[in-house]
Amino acid sequence: MSDSDRCNEYFCMALAASEAMNFHCFSISLKYCSGRLQAHHETNLVSRISALGRMPFFV
Repeated sequence: MSDSDRCNEYFCMALAASEAMNFHCFSISLKYCSGRLQAHHETNLVSRISALGRMPFFV
């Protein structure tokens, strides 16, 4: 194996590792954001439901 081939192989390995790390970080970020969004949605929903209990309804 020539030095050039070895260099290309190392570069490809480093690139694959970098892509795997990026995907891993993206996956963690996506899970975090979806959890925050769900918590925000649940909080907002509870606020709206409790606000409905305070609204005067006319019969």
